[in-house]
Amino acid sequence: MHHVDTNIVLRYLLQDIPEQTQTATDLFDTNEMHVSYEVLAETVYVLISVYKAKRAAVSQQLQEFLVSSGVLVKDPDVIWQALVLFGATRFDFVDCVLAARSQIEGAEIHTFDKDLRKLLDQSVQGAKQL
Repeated sequence: MHHVDTNIVLRYLLQDIPEQTQTATDLFDTNEMHVSYEVLAETVYVLISVYKAKRAAVSQQLQEFLVSSGVLVKDPDVIWQALVLFGATRFDFVDCVLAARSQIEGAEIHTFDKDLRKLLDQSVQGAKQL
């Protein structure tokens, strides 16, 4: 089982360092590469904070990445919905994953965050106020 870190994903997406881009591309072209939630969250963070990418563009780019051959994620429906929410709202990616998990799996999410609770209340199961 092959896993990648954030730097591999960034080089693949940004294609900004030729020798690293080629290595990253070769990895995804020749293997099924597992991309964890943590790596996706850090990728979103770096694209937004370091590269100043727009939320909608990050959402779109990562959705395209997810349908690439060689990319495997746990709970792809949850991640897809989280990316859709991320592109359409002001919530951070982790909050969008929680909301997506609530919507898709019916997970009951507990939070102190009033804004997140509002987002969750719009989903199927909602949030429990603590």
